[in-house]
Amino acid sequence: MSRERAEEVARQMASLLEAGFIRELDYSTWPLNVVLVKKHSSKWRICVDYSDLHKACPKDCFPLPNIYALVDAAVGYRYLSFMDAYSGYNQILMHRPDEDKTAFITPGGTFCYKVMPFGLKNAGATYQRLMNKIFRDLVGKTVEVYVDDILAKTTRPDDLLNDLANVFASLRQHELRQQKPYHSLTACEEAFRHFKEILATPPVLGKPKAEELLYLYLAITGEALAAILVREEGRAQQPVYFVSRALQGAELRYSKLEKLALALLTSSRRLKQYFQGHQIVVRTDQGIRQVLQKPDLVGRMMTWSIDLSQYDIRYEPRQAIKAQAMADFLVEVTWDPTEETDTRWKLHVDGASNQMSRGAGIILESPAGLVYEQSIKFEFPISNNQAEYEALIGGLALAMEVGATRLEICSDSQVVTSQVNGSYQARDSLLQKYLEKVKDLSQKFEEVTIHHVPRERNTRADILSKLASTKPG
Repeated sequence: MSRERAEEVARQMASLLEAGFIRELDYSTWPLNVVLVKKHSSKWRICVDYSDLHKACPKDCFPLPNIYALVDAAVGYRYLSFMDAYSGYNQILMHRPDEDKTAFITPGGTFCYKVMPFGLKNAGATYQRLMNKIFRDLVGKTVEVYVDDILAKTTRPDDLLNDLANVFASLRQHELRQQKPYHSLTACEEAFRHFKEILATPPVLGKPKAEELLYLYLAITGEALAAILVREEGRAQQPVYFVSRALQGAELRYSKLEKLALALLTSSRRLKQYFQGHQIVVRTDQGIRQVLQKPDLVGRMMTWSIDLSQYDIRYEPRQAIKAQAMADFLVEVTWDPTEETDTRWKLHVDGASNQMSRGAGIILESPAGLVYEQSIKFEFPISNNQAEYEALIGGLALAMEVGATRLEICSDSQVVTSQVNGSYQARDSLLQKYLEKVKDLSQKFEEVTIHHVPRERNTRADILSKLASTKPG
């Protein structure tokens, strides 16, 4: 540790000792190093890595409040008063026999916390439990609490001082302190006035009434999905919530209907409180209902369908959207007939040959998930490498027939993949002719890549080749 940082650690240790937050230790079985992290204010914060301690601690399953539910609970109140507890976690005492488990080493000695430090595994749950007990009679009525952040909410001006007095009385009773006194500054008042003007300017998010019908609109692109939940009052529409996220990994290769179904599933998980308390009408011009309610669903779509079945969801055709905010937000993708040919197809090939029979297995999968399977039996003598080439040529021919332009090929033949990629030379005259044929066919595609994969990742094509080789006649 540099001299500058060592001096900063010593200064903060002196401050913590004076506050009674830590004490010095002569011996500990859990000594950890401290790390200095620079805050946004350019000041230093002392952090202790409790990763090893966390492995030995059971998880406290006390739930933290749902942040979306807290936002909804504050809607409709005229006055909102925000408070932040001062060193919130440090206001809870540690169990004396467990203090030495928080020990850490500094250049000035070994110390441990007498109060609950930041960074412990169950610190958030412990503090939330305490706050719920302190404001037991106020939470949900005039107070909302998220860990050390407190919100007092009031509808009538006459009740404001009385509601705040009840909050402060509870805080004083349990000796909790506010972060620091607030000073009225001209710049702060101007910023707050501007903030209020923005919040009061439409469009604003609305709070639905109990058991009110809500409408969900979905939108997708190649890399992202979005949804908007709205309520209707007469001919006007008011947004309730927006949901969006980027697609990642395999999600980018989902078909359009799968992406729309994923957008619906994501909305149900993010906005669970609305899906549980209201009937949701999904307005879309796509056949999501037919896909999710098919009795022969398999894989992820079946899992999604089961997950969504717990909610009261119905579907109806999408109508004209009146609110301009909706028109700006919803950018639905028009189906493009060239969608599949502009995206990479996957081809798995395998060949098999023995003294009695020979065959090839081919599996071609479109970006939309449509699978073509083909098995070929050879009636002429052929080696294993030749069978692999025959399977590859057959797969390329099949891909051309269905109109694929970009192709990713997987084969478990090290020889064939290496010769096609140029890492191996084809010395056998017959294999040279096979290689020339493969290169000729590959030139008819915009892009062709071939990879060697282990046999266990090419199982289905391997089974097809063996079935073809053992097929009678």
